[in-house]
Amino acid sequence: MNLLTNHEGMQIPLCQKTVLSEVSGDFSLPDYQPEIKRLLRIRPCVLPAEPYAGSGNAEFTGTLDYYVLYMGNDGGLYCAPLHTEYALSVPFEQGECEVDLCMADVEPESVVGRVSAPRKLSIRCRLRSDVRIYGMLPAAEQSRGVVDPFSVERLQGEQTLAQIGCGVSEAVRLSEDILHDARGRNMRLVCAEGQVHVQEAVAGEGVVNCRGEVELKLMMSAEEMGSLPDPMPTYLTRKLPFSGSIAVSAARVGCECCVTGCCAELSVSVEETYMHAELSVLLKAHVMRNRPVCYTKDIFSIKRECECVHEAYALPVAIRALGGNFTQSDSLSLAEAEIPAGGSIVDVCGSADAEQMSWEKGRCTLSGTAHYVVLMSADGEVSPHEISMPWRYELECARAPEDWRAHVQVLSCRARVDGERIGVDAEIACAAELWDTAPVSVLRSVSFGEGKERAGGAFTVCYPAQGDSLWSVAKRYATALGAVRKANDLDADAPADAPASIEGCKYLIV
Repeated sequence: MNLLTNHEGMQIPLCQKTVLSEVSGDFSLPDYQPEIKRLLRIRPCVLPAEPYAGSGNAEFTGTLDYYVLYMGNDGGLYCAPLHTEYALSVPFEQGECEVDLCMADVEPESVVGRVSAPRKLSIRCRLRSDVRIYGMLPAAEQSRGVVDPFSVERLQGEQTLAQIGCGVSEAVRLSEDILHDARGRNMRLVCAEGQVHVQEAVAGEGVVNCRGEVELKLMMSAEEMGSLPDPMPTYLTRKLPFSGSIAVSAARVGCECCVTGCCAELSVSVEETYMHAELSVLLKAHVMRNRPVCYTKDIFSIKRECECVHEAYALPVAIRALGGNFTQSDSLSLAEAEIPAGGSIVDVCGSADAEQMSWEKGRCTLSGTAHYVVLMSADGEVSPHEISMPWRYELECARAPEDWRAHVQVLSCRARVDGERIGVDAEIACAAELWDTAPVSVLRSVSFGEGKERAGGAFTVCYPAQGDSLWSVAKRYATALGAVRKANDLDADAPADAPASIEGCKYLIV
Protein backbone atom coordinates (compact mmCIF):
# COMPACT_ATOMS: atom_id res chain seq x y z
CA MET A 1 0.00 0.00 0.00
CA ASN A 2 1.29 3.47 -0.88
CA LEU A 3 0.22 6.17 1.58
CA LEU A 4 0.19 9.09 -0.85
CA THR A 5 0.18 12.67 0.36
CA ASN A 6 -0.38 15.95 -1.44
CA HIS A 7 3.15 17.21 -0.76
CA GLU A 8 5.30 18.85 -3.39
CA GLY A 9 8.61 17.19 -4.17
CA MET A 10 11.71 18.33 -2.31
CA GLN A 11 14.83 19.43 -4.19
CA ILE A 12 17.90 17.90 -2.58
CA PRO A 13 21.61 18.10 -3.50
CA LEU A 14 22.97 14.91 -5.08
CA CYS A 15 26.42 16.29 -5.85
CA GLN A 16 28.22 19.52 -4.95
CA LYS A 17 31.91 19.57 -5.73
CA THR A 18 34.66 21.55 -7.40
CA VAL A 19 36.40 19.58 -10.13
CA LEU A 20 39.79 20.50 -11.57
CA SER A 21 40.51 19.30 -15.08
CA GLU A 22 42.92 20.05 -17.89
CA VAL A 23 42.49 20.61 -21.61
CA SER A 24 45.54 20.43 -23.85
CA GLY A 25 46.06 20.46 -27.58
CA ASP A 26 48.32 21.32 -30.48
CA PHE A 27 47.33 24.07 -32.92
CA SER A 28 48.59 25.23 -36.30
CA LEU A 29 48.17 28.78 -37.59
CA PRO A 30 46.82 29.21 -41.13
CA ASP A 31 49.34 30.06 -43.85
CA TYR A 32 48.15 33.65 -44.11
CA GLN A 33 49.12 34.31 -40.49
CA PRO A 34 52.72 35.50 -39.92
CA GLU A 35 55.08 33.23 -38.06
CA ILE A 36 55.32 33.49 -34.28
CA LYS A 37 58.36 35.31 -33.00
CA ARG A 38 57.19 35.75 -29.40
CA LEU A 39 54.06 34.57 -27.61
CA LEU A 40 52.62 37.48 -25.62
CA ARG A 41 49.42 36.22 -24.01
CA ILE A 42 46.59 33.72 -24.33
CA ARG A 43 43.14 34.78 -23.19
CA PRO A 44 40.78 31.82 -22.66
CA CYS A 45 37.01 32.12 -22.90
CA VAL A 46 34.84 29.21 -21.73
CA LEU A 47 31.39 28.95 -23.31
CA PRO A 48 28.57 27.49 -21.16
CA ALA A 49 28.61 23.73 -20.71
CA GLU A 50 25.92 21.48 -22.14
CA PRO A 51 24.86 19.04 -19.37
CA TYR A 52 23.61 15.49 -19.52
CA ALA A 53 22.88 13.35 -16.47
CA GLY A 54 21.74 9.77 -16.17
CA SER A 55 22.51 6.46 -14.44
CA GLY A 56 24.58 8.12 -11.73
CA ASN A 57 26.91 9.99 -14.07
CA ALA A 58 26.88 13.60 -15.30
CA GLU A 59 28.56 14.68 -18.55
CA PHE A 60 29.40 18.28 -19.43
CA THR A 61 30.70 19.36 -22.83
CA GLY A 62 31.41 22.78 -24.29
CA THR A 63 33.68 24.99 -26.35
CA LEU A 64 36.85 26.69 -25.16
CA ASP A 65 38.01 29.70 -27.20
CA TYR A 66 41.60 30.97 -27.13
CA TYR A 67 42.65 34.44 -28.27
CA VAL A 68 46.40 34.15 -28.84
CA LEU A 69 48.24 37.48 -29.11
CA TYR A 70 51.79 37.27 -30.43
CA MET A 71 54.57 39.26 -32.08
CA GLY A 72 55.18 38.20 -35.66
CA ASN A 73 58.51 37.77 -37.38
CA ASP A 74 57.95 41.18 -39.00
CA GLY A 75 57.72 42.94 -35.61
CA GLY A 76 53.95 43.48 -35.75
CA LEU A 77 51.23 42.33 -33.35
CA TYR A 78 48.83 39.60 -34.44
CA CYS A 79 46.04 37.57 -32.89
CA ALA A 80 45.03 34.01 -33.68
CA PRO A 81 41.55 32.92 -32.54
CA LEU A 82 41.66 29.19 -31.80
CA HIS A 83 39.01 26.78 -30.61
CA THR A 84 38.85 23.42 -28.86
CA GLU A 85 36.33 21.32 -26.96
CA TYR A 86 36.27 20.42 -23.27
CA ALA A 87 34.49 17.54 -21.57
CA LEU A 88 33.89 16.67 -17.95
CA SER A 89 32.49 13.51 -16.34
CA VAL A 90 31.27 13.49 -12.72
CA PRO A 91 29.78 10.44 -10.96
CA PHE A 92 27.12 10.96 -8.29
CA GLU A 93 24.76 9.00 -6.06
CA GLN A 94 21.31 9.23 -7.59
CA GLY A 95 19.37 6.94 -5.29
CA GLU A 96 15.60 7.02 -5.77
CA CYS A 97 15.59 10.63 -6.98
CA GLU A 98 15.05 11.88 -10.48
CA VAL A 99 17.64 14.44 -11.56
CA ASP A 100 15.97 17.86 -11.43
CA LEU A 101 18.91 20.16 -12.18
CA CYS A 102 22.40 19.51 -13.49
CA MET A 103 24.83 22.40 -13.97
CA ALA A 104 28.53 23.21 -14.04
CA ASP A 105 30.02 26.70 -13.90
CA VAL A 106 33.32 26.23 -15.73
CA GLU A 107 36.04 28.87 -15.48
CA PRO A 108 39.68 28.95 -16.62
CA GLU A 109 42.16 28.84 -13.76
CA SER A 110 45.42 29.08 -15.70
CA VAL A 111 46.63 28.78 -19.29
CA VAL A 112 50.10 28.01 -20.62
CA GLY A 113 51.30 28.09 -24.23
CA ARG A 114 54.48 26.90 -25.90
CA VAL A 115 55.65 27.57 -29.45
CA SER A 116 56.80 24.33 -31.05
CA ALA A 117 57.34 25.61 -34.62
CA PRO A 118 57.05 28.99 -36.42
CA ARG A 119 53.32 28.45 -36.98
CA LYS A 120 52.60 25.79 -34.37
CA LEU A 121 51.94 25.97 -30.66
CA SER A 122 50.62 23.78 -27.87
CA ILE A 123 48.21 25.13 -25.25
CA ARG A 124 47.33 23.67 -21.87
CA CYS A 125 44.44 25.16 -19.91
CA ARG A 126 43.44 24.26 -16.35
CA LEU A 127 39.69 24.47 -15.72
CA ARG A 128 37.85 24.80 -12.41
CA SER A 129 34.27 23.52 -12.55
CA ASP A 130 31.71 24.17 -9.83
CA VAL A 131 29.40 21.18 -10.32
CA ARG A 132 25.97 21.10 -8.71
CA ILE A 133 23.41 18.35 -9.27
CA TYR A 134 20.00 18.36 -7.59
CA GLY A 135 17.37 15.67 -7.49
CA MET A 136 13.66 15.81 -6.73
CA LEU A 137 12.82 13.65 -3.73
CA PRO A 138 9.42 11.94 -4.23
CA ALA A 139 6.65 13.58 -2.25
CA ALA A 140 5.37 10.33 -0.75
CA GLU A 141 7.32 7.87 1.34
CA GLN A 142 7.67 4.28 0.16
CA SER A 143 5.27 1.98 2.03
CA ARG A 144 5.29 -1.80 2.27
CA GLY A 145 2.77 -4.08 3.92
CA VAL A 146 -1.01 -4.03 4.44
CA VAL A 147 -2.50 -1.54 6.89
CA ASP A 148 -5.81 0.15 7.58
CA PRO A 149 -5.26 3.83 6.56
CA PHE A 150 -7.49 4.94 9.44
CA SER A 151 -5.13 3.29 11.94
CA VAL A 152 -2.13 5.35 10.77
CA GLU A 153 -0.85 8.43 12.59
CA ARG A 154 1.34 10.74 10.53
CA LEU A 155 3.63 13.52 11.76
CA GLN A 156 3.79 16.28 9.16
CA GLY A 157 6.60 18.77 8.81
CA GLU A 158 6.96 22.01 6.90
CA GLN A 159 10.19 23.83 6.08
CA THR A 160 11.00 26.83 3.93
CA LEU A 161 13.58 25.64 1.40
CA ALA A 162 15.19 26.97 -1.76
CA GLN A 163 14.40 25.77 -5.24
CA ILE A 164 17.37 26.43 -7.49
CA GLY A 165 17.30 26.75 -11.27
CA CYS A 166 19.64 27.46 -14.13
CA GLY A 167 19.31 28.13 -17.85
CA VAL A 168 21.28 29.27 -20.90
CA SER A 169 19.83 31.57 -23.54
CA GLU A 170 19.76 31.19 -27.27
CA ALA A 171 22.46 33.26 -28.97
CA VAL A 172 21.65 37.00 -29.04
CA ARG A 173 22.97 38.35 -32.35
CA LEU A 174 24.52 41.82 -32.51
CA SER A 175 26.19 43.80 -35.28
CA GLU A 176 27.72 47.26 -35.52
CA ASP A 177 29.44 49.46 -38.11
CA ILE A 178 32.33 51.43 -36.62
CA LEU A 179 33.84 54.34 -38.53
CA HIS A 180 37.60 54.82 -38.59
CA ASP A 181 39.95 57.43 -40.06
CA ALA A 182 42.62 55.66 -42.12
CA ARG A 183 44.30 58.89 -43.38
CA GLY A 184 46.12 56.98 -46.11
CA ARG A 185 47.30 54.27 -43.76
CA ASN A 186 46.57 50.56 -43.81
CA MET A 187 44.16 49.83 -40.95
CA ARG A 188 44.75 46.26 -39.85
CA LEU A 189 42.73 44.55 -37.15
CA VAL A 190 45.05 42.98 -34.59
CA CYS A 191 42.60 41.67 -32.01
CA ALA A 192 38.91 41.97 -31.13
CA GLU A 193 37.59 41.31 -27.62
CA GLY A 194 34.13 41.58 -26.13
CA GLN A 195 33.09 41.50 -22.47
CA VAL A 196 29.43 41.15 -21.52
CA HIS A 197 28.14 43.48 -18.80
CA VAL A 198 24.67 42.48 -17.54
CA GLN A 199 23.18 45.63 -16.04
CA GLU A 200 19.72 44.39 -15.07
CA ALA A 201 18.11 40.98 -14.60
CA VAL A 202 14.45 40.47 -13.63
CA ALA A 203 12.74 37.11 -13.10
CA GLY A 204 9.28 36.35 -14.48
CA GLU A 205 7.21 33.18 -14.76
CA GLY A 206 9.62 30.61 -16.16
CA VAL A 207 11.94 33.22 -17.61
CA VAL A 208 14.65 35.72 -16.69
CA ASN A 209 14.76 38.93 -18.73
CA CYS A 210 17.90 41.00 -18.80
CA ARG A 211 19.61 43.87 -20.56
CA GLY A 212 23.15 45.14 -20.69
CA GLU A 213 26.07 46.13 -22.87
CA VAL A 214 28.92 44.42 -24.64
CA GLU A 215 32.21 46.22 -24.03
CA LEU A 216 33.80 45.84 -27.47
CA LYS A 217 37.50 46.58 -27.77
CA LEU A 218 39.28 46.57 -31.13
CA MET A 219 43.08 46.67 -31.24
CA MET A 220 44.18 48.20 -34.55
CA SER A 221 47.52 48.67 -36.28
CA ALA A 222 47.60 51.85 -38.37
CA GLU A 223 50.52 51.23 -40.73
CA GLU A 224 51.95 53.50 -43.39
CA MET A 225 51.81 52.07 -46.87
CA GLY A 226 54.97 50.07 -47.62
CA SER A 227 56.35 50.30 -44.07
CA LEU A 228 56.85 47.65 -41.43
CA PRO A 229 54.02 47.03 -38.94
CA ASP A 230 53.86 49.37 -35.98
CA PRO A 231 54.09 47.51 -32.64
CA MET A 232 52.18 50.34 -30.91
CA PRO A 233 48.50 49.78 -31.67
CA THR A 234 45.54 52.13 -31.61
CA TYR A 235 42.18 51.27 -30.09
CA LEU A 236 38.53 51.63 -30.95
CA THR A 237 35.94 50.87 -28.28
CA ARG A 238 32.19 50.60 -28.43
CA LYS A 239 29.38 49.69 -26.06
CA LEU A 240 26.73 47.64 -27.82
CA PRO A 241 23.40 47.44 -25.96
CA PHE A 242 21.51 44.15 -25.89
CA SER A 243 18.48 42.55 -24.30
CA GLY A 244 17.65 38.91 -23.97
CA SER A 245 15.63 36.29 -22.13
CA ILE A 246 16.62 32.97 -20.60
CA ALA A 247 14.11 30.18 -20.04
CA VAL A 248 14.38 28.82 -16.48
CA SER A 249 11.54 26.58 -15.31
CA ALA A 250 12.17 27.38 -11.61
CA ALA A 251 11.91 31.16 -12.13
CA ARG A 252 8.97 33.04 -10.62
CA VAL A 253 8.09 36.71 -10.48
CA GLY A 254 10.26 38.47 -7.94
CA CYS A 255 12.59 35.57 -7.15
CA GLU A 256 16.32 36.07 -6.67
CA CYS A 257 18.41 35.83 -9.85
CA CYS A 258 21.77 36.72 -11.37
CA VAL A 259 22.98 36.53 -14.97
CA THR A 260 26.42 36.21 -16.54
CA GLY A 261 27.34 36.37 -20.20
CA CYS A 262 30.09 35.80 -22.72
CA CYS A 263 30.80 36.60 -26.36
CA ALA A 264 30.90 33.94 -29.04
CA GLU A 265 31.48 34.06 -32.79
CA LEU A 266 33.07 37.51 -32.70
CA SER A 267 34.20 38.59 -36.17
CA VAL A 268 35.26 41.98 -37.56
CA SER A 269 35.80 42.89 -41.20
CA VAL A 270 37.81 46.02 -42.06
CA GLU A 271 36.52 48.19 -44.90
CA GLU A 272 37.96 51.38 -46.34
CA THR A 273 36.22 53.80 -43.98
CA TYR A 274 34.57 51.56 -41.39
CA MET A 275 34.67 48.18 -39.68
CA HIS A 276 31.75 45.79 -39.48
CA ALA A 277 31.51 43.77 -36.27
CA GLU A 278 29.25 40.77 -35.72
CA LEU A 279 28.99 38.73 -32.54
CA SER A 280 26.76 36.52 -30.45
CA VAL A 281 26.00 36.88 -26.75
CA LEU A 282 25.30 33.82 -24.62
CA LEU A 283 23.58 34.45 -21.29
CA LYS A 284 23.43 32.13 -18.30
CA ALA A 285 20.92 32.69 -15.49
CA HIS A 286 20.88 31.32 -11.94
CA VAL A 287 17.67 31.64 -9.93
CA MET A 288 16.78 30.73 -6.36
CA ARG A 289 13.47 31.10 -4.56
CA ASN A 290 12.24 29.97 -1.17
CA ARG A 291 9.02 27.99 -0.91
CA PRO A 292 7.29 26.07 1.92
CA VAL A 293 7.80 22.34 1.49
CA CYS A 294 5.64 19.77 3.29
CA TYR A 295 7.00 16.34 4.10
CA THR A 296 6.46 13.38 6.43
CA LYS A 297 8.62 13.40 9.54
CA ASP A 298 7.39 10.16 11.11
CA ILE A 299 4.58 7.62 11.04
CA PHE A 300 3.14 4.74 13.10
CA SER A 301 0.10 2.48 13.19
CA ILE A 302 -1.98 1.81 16.29
CA LYS A 303 -2.78 -1.69 14.99
CA ARG A 304 0.42 -2.98 13.37
CA GLU A 305 4.13 -3.06 14.03
CA CYS A 306 6.04 -0.73 11.73
CA GLU A 307 9.68 -0.09 10.84
CA CYS A 308 10.64 3.39 9.67
CA VAL A 309 13.68 4.54 7.69
CA HIS A 310 14.61 8.21 8.01
CA GLU A 311 17.15 10.26 6.11
CA ALA A 312 18.74 13.53 7.24
CA TYR A 313 19.58 16.27 4.74
CA ALA A 314 21.17 19.71 4.89
CA LEU A 315 19.08 21.61 2.32
CA PRO A 316 19.67 25.10 0.90
CA VAL A 317 17.67 28.16 1.95
CA ALA A 318 18.03 31.15 -0.37
CA ILE A 319 19.37 34.44 0.95
CA ARG A 320 20.34 36.48 -2.12
CA ALA A 321 21.29 36.19 -5.78
CA LEU A 322 22.41 39.41 -7.39
CA GLY A 323 24.70 41.05 -9.90
CA GLY A 324 26.67 44.26 -9.64
CA ASN A 325 29.88 45.97 -10.68
CA PHE A 326 32.60 47.99 -9.02
CA THR A 327 35.85 49.74 -9.91
CA GLN A 328 39.38 48.89 -8.86
CA SER A 329 42.15 51.48 -8.91
CA ASP A 330 45.47 50.41 -7.47
CA SER A 331 49.19 50.65 -8.15
CA LEU A 332 52.48 49.05 -7.22
CA SER A 333 56.12 49.84 -7.84
CA LEU A 334 57.75 48.89 -11.13
CA ALA A 335 60.34 46.93 -9.18
CA GLU A 336 57.66 44.93 -7.37
CA ALA A 337 55.96 44.20 -10.70
CA GLU A 338 59.34 43.30 -12.23
CA ILE A 339 58.79 45.82 -15.02
CA PRO A 340 61.88 47.70 -16.28
CA ALA A 341 61.68 51.49 -16.32
CA GLY A 342 61.49 53.38 -19.59
CA GLY A 343 59.02 51.14 -21.40
CA SER A 344 55.67 52.06 -22.97
CA ILE A 345 52.37 50.32 -22.27
CA VAL A 346 51.02 48.52 -25.31
CA ASP A 347 47.97 46.79 -23.85
CA VAL A 348 46.50 45.29 -20.67
CA CYS A 349 43.85 42.64 -20.02
CA GLY A 350 42.65 41.10 -16.79
CA SER A 351 40.79 38.36 -14.98
CA ALA A 352 39.63 38.03 -11.37
CA ASP A 353 39.06 35.31 -8.77
CA ALA A 354 36.63 35.35 -5.82
CA GLU A 355 38.35 33.83 -2.78
CA GLN A 356 36.69 34.78 0.52
CA MET A 357 33.37 35.95 1.93
CA SER A 358 32.89 37.59 5.33
CA TRP A 359 29.80 39.06 7.01
CA GLU A 360 29.40 41.81 9.58
CA LYS A 361 26.49 44.04 10.58
CA GLY A 362 24.23 43.34 7.63
CA ARG A 363 26.91 43.48 4.95
CA CYS A 364 28.88 40.79 3.15
CA THR A 365 32.38 41.53 1.94
CA LEU A 366 33.58 39.50 -1.02
CA SER A 367 37.31 39.62 -1.65
CA GLY A 368 39.76 38.12 -4.08
CA THR A 369 42.60 38.82 -6.48
CA ALA A 370 42.64 40.42 -9.93
CA HIS A 371 45.34 39.29 -12.34
CA TYR A 372 46.50 41.60 -15.13
CA VAL A 373 48.79 40.92 -18.10
CA VAL A 374 50.52 44.17 -19.09
CA LEU A 375 52.30 44.31 -22.45
CA MET A 376 55.29 46.66 -22.42
CA SER A 377 57.27 47.90 -25.43
CA ALA A 378 60.96 48.77 -25.20
CA ASP A 379 63.53 49.01 -28.01
CA GLY A 380 61.03 47.67 -30.54
CA GLU A 381 60.31 44.54 -28.52
CA VAL A 382 57.06 43.75 -26.72
CA SER A 383 57.09 41.62 -23.56
CA PRO A 384 54.31 40.51 -21.16
CA HIS A 385 54.34 41.15 -17.40
CA GLU A 386 51.84 39.67 -14.95
CA ILE A 387 50.75 41.62 -11.89
CA SER A 388 48.17 40.81 -9.20
CA MET A 389 46.10 43.16 -7.06
CA PRO A 390 43.59 42.43 -4.27
CA TRP A 391 39.99 43.64 -4.56
CA ARG A 392 36.96 43.93 -2.25
CA TYR A 393 33.26 44.25 -2.98
CA GLU A 394 30.52 44.87 -0.38
CA LEU A 395 26.86 43.94 -0.69
CA GLU A 396 23.91 44.08 1.65
CA CYS A 397 22.90 40.82 3.28
CA ALA A 398 20.47 40.36 6.18
CA ARG A 399 22.32 37.41 7.73
CA ALA A 400 25.61 35.61 7.42
CA PRO A 401 25.52 32.99 4.63
CA GLU A 402 26.64 29.44 5.25
CA ASP A 403 27.68 29.01 1.64
CA TRP A 404 28.19 31.13 -1.47
CA ARG A 405 29.49 31.22 -5.01
CA ALA A 406 30.51 34.16 -7.18
CA HIS A 407 31.49 34.73 -10.78
CA VAL A 408 33.80 37.71 -11.25
CA GLN A 409 35.06 39.14 -14.55
CA VAL A 410 37.08 42.18 -15.58
CA LEU A 411 34.94 44.18 -18.01
CA SER A 412 37.54 46.78 -18.97
CA CYS A 413 40.90 47.96 -17.72
CA ARG A 414 43.71 50.35 -18.53
CA ALA A 415 47.24 50.65 -17.19
CA ARG A 416 49.37 53.74 -16.59
CA VAL A 417 52.98 54.40 -15.58
CA ASP A 418 53.38 57.18 -13.05
CA GLY A 419 57.03 57.72 -12.22
CA GLU A 420 58.31 54.59 -10.53
CA ARG A 421 54.87 52.98 -10.19
CA ILE A 422 52.43 51.24 -12.48
CA GLY A 423 48.71 51.63 -11.86
CA VAL A 424 45.64 49.79 -13.14
CA ASP A 425 42.08 51.13 -13.34
CA ALA A 426 39.48 48.43 -13.97
CA GLU A 427 35.74 47.88 -13.96
CA ILE A 428 34.81 44.48 -12.54
CA ALA A 429 31.44 42.70 -12.65
CA CYS A 430 30.26 40.27 -9.99
CA ALA A 431 27.35 37.80 -9.95
CA ALA A 432 26.88 36.18 -6.53
CA GLU A 433 24.62 33.62 -4.85
CA LEU A 434 24.35 33.32 -1.06
CA TRP A 435 22.41 30.71 0.90
CA ASP A 436 21.92 29.04 4.28
CA THR A 437 21.25 25.38 4.94
CA ALA A 438 18.46 23.87 7.02
CA PRO A 439 18.62 20.40 8.62
CA VAL A 440 15.63 18.25 7.60
CA SER A 441 14.91 14.65 8.62
CA VAL A 442 12.54 12.96 6.18
CA LEU A 443 10.72 9.64 6.46
CA ARG A 444 11.89 7.75 3.37
CA SER A 445 10.12 4.42 3.85
CA VAL A 446 7.90 2.48 6.25
CA SER A 447 7.21 -1.26 6.50
CA PHE A 448 4.06 -2.50 8.24
CA GLY A 449 4.26 -5.96 9.80
CA GLU A 450 2.31 -8.11 12.20
CA GLY A 451 -0.69 -6.86 14.10
CA LYS A 452 -0.31 -5.90 17.74
CA GLU A 453 -2.67 -6.06 20.68
CA ARG A 454 -2.98 -3.50 23.43
CA ALA A 455 -1.92 -4.96 26.76
CA GLY A 456 -3.25 -4.06 30.20
CA GLY A 457 -6.55 -2.51 31.24
CA ALA A 458 -8.70 0.23 29.83
CA PHE A 459 -5.93 2.81 30.07
CA THR A 460 -2.25 3.15 30.93
CA VAL A 461 -0.56 5.84 33.02
CA CYS A 462 2.67 7.16 31.47
CA TYR A 463 5.22 9.35 33.24
CA PRO A 464 6.97 11.23 30.39
CA ALA A 465 10.74 11.53 30.43
CA GLN A 466 12.61 14.76 29.76
CA GLY A 467 12.40 15.58 26.05
CA ASP A 468 9.26 13.51 25.49
CA SER A 469 6.44 14.93 23.38
CA LEU A 470 2.87 14.00 22.56
CA TRP A 471 4.13 12.23 19.43
CA SER A 472 6.83 10.18 21.18
CA VAL A 473 4.40 9.06 23.90
CA ALA A 474 1.59 8.18 21.46
CA LYS A 475 4.00 6.24 19.22
CA ARG A 476 5.52 4.38 22.18
CA TYR A 477 2.11 3.17 23.35
CA ALA A 478 0.55 2.87 19.83
CA THR A 479 -2.28 5.22 20.74
CA ALA A 480 -4.03 7.70 18.50
CA LEU A 481 -2.92 11.31 19.00
CA GLY A 482 -6.50 12.53 19.29
CA ALA A 483 -7.25 10.03 22.05
CA VAL A 484 -4.24 11.15 24.13
CA ARG A 485 -5.12 14.81 23.65
CA LYS A 486 -8.74 14.24 24.70
CA ALA A 487 -7.88 12.06 27.70
CA ASN A 488 -5.42 14.64 29.03
CA ASP A 489 -7.08 17.87 27.85
CA LEU A 490 -3.95 18.92 25.88
CA ASP A 491 -3.54 22.00 23.70
CA ALA A 492 -4.35 20.97 20.13
CA ASP A 493 -2.36 23.88 18.62
CA ALA A 494 1.05 22.86 19.97
CA PRO A 495 3.21 20.86 17.50
CA ALA A 496 2.87 17.17 18.34
CA ASP A 497 6.62 16.57 18.28
CA ALA A 498 7.52 19.55 20.50
CA PRO A 499 8.05 19.10 24.27
CA ALA A 500 5.61 22.00 24.71
CA SER A 501 2.79 19.68 23.55
CA ILE A 502 2.80 17.99 27.02
CA GLU A 503 4.22 20.87 29.02
CA GLY A 504 3.15 20.81 32.70
CA CYS A 505 1.98 17.17 32.58
CA LYS A 506 3.46 15.02 35.36
CA TYR A 507 1.73 11.97 33.89
CA LEU A 508 -0.42 11.09 30.89
CA ILE A 509 -3.34 8.73 30.45
CA VAL A 510 -2.83 6.75 27.24
